[in-house]
Amino acid sequence: MSLSKRSTGRTASVNFFLVGTALAFCLIGASPAVRQEIRDNEGFLVGVLLKNLALKERMASDIPASDRELQTSERIFLEAESRMTTATETHNNQAAWEARGPLDKSRSDLKKLRQARARLDQARARAEAASAAARSMLLSGQGQGSPIPICGLVSLHSGKAKILKKGGNEVNLDSGRPRFLEPGEEVMTMGSSLADVQILNGRATILLGERSRLRLDENDPQNQALRLVHGKIYSTVDKRDEFAGLLQSGGAGPVADPKLEEAVASARERIQALTDQGFTLRAPNVCLVVTSARFAVELIKSGAAEITVLEGTVEAGDADCSRRVPVEEGFMAAVSKEGVIEPKKAAAVDKWWEK
Repeated sequence: MSLSKRSTGRTASVNFFLVGTALAFCLIGASPAVRQEIRDNEGFLVGVLLKNLALKERMASDIPASDRELQTSERIFLEAESRMTTATETHNNQAAWEARGPLDKSRSDLKKLRQARARLDQARARAEAASAAARSMLLSGQGQGSPIPICGLVSLHSGKAKILKKGGNEVNLDSGRPRFLEPGEEVMTMGSSLADVQILNGRATILLGERSRLRLDENDPQNQALRLVHGKIYSTVDKRDEFAGLLQSGGAGPVADPKLEEAVASARERIQALTDQGFTLRAPNVCLVVTSARFAVELIKSGAAEITVLEGTVEAGDADCSRRVPVEEGFMAAVSKEGVIEPKKAAAVDKWWEK
């Protein structure tokens, strides 16, 4: 169920007040390094805002289409159920046997569509909360102090997850309350739990599987560095042209505030220059270089990693990233301390992120 604008805005303001005050530190009189940090933060927030506004717009068209498909599936299921009931009541074994297959299929199809519809509602709620968080930060009043570098935004997808702060403290994630991440912080999920992290100005999303742990190592706008400590991820990095088009269009319609319009206009060109940026993902014995792709990575007990590329290309290599092999769309590869095993055609893929 989508969040109300009132409750979302209030929550975002409370959660991000201190960070927002630091972000809005007056540029006048600040050192070049501080000014650059503020510009980087503003670029990240504008990118996240535009990306999530676009996601909300997409949900506005996907949800009605899903509802129509669901209604059709429900009608087919009820018709199949009626045929089975009639065959059973009339003791027509042949008709009952013939009705069994269509009934089972329609029941399975209906279940999948209901799950897909629920995922759309959840995605819309996350986009609403993320855009509200970015909006709140951009609209925060000006204050004095050093800016806090922002390199990610994490949202609880389902279950339980927490942020491991650099000082050792832990912060539990709550549904509908995304939190910004600083370099060096980690996200950890519990059993039967998922969390997603937005990086690269919103261009890339990393879904963290259950019992997984991801650390954001550096805040380099050109090539962000991450480390998968254990577990599995599914990541989507928008194509350059798609993300550039989103930036040019200003996201999904007007941002409806003069201050935001000004921030979007000033940050758009800077973000545009970074649409070729990517990220480096490291894990024990593994290094991946990603610029535009859709892929999954899972660390296995032997210390190796299995990489499956669903779209685009990912460069996979050993721990020091010196020997890299391209893993192309439709292929998978295993990487261990011995190096990269030759990529092969991906067989049946466990799409855990769709379950």
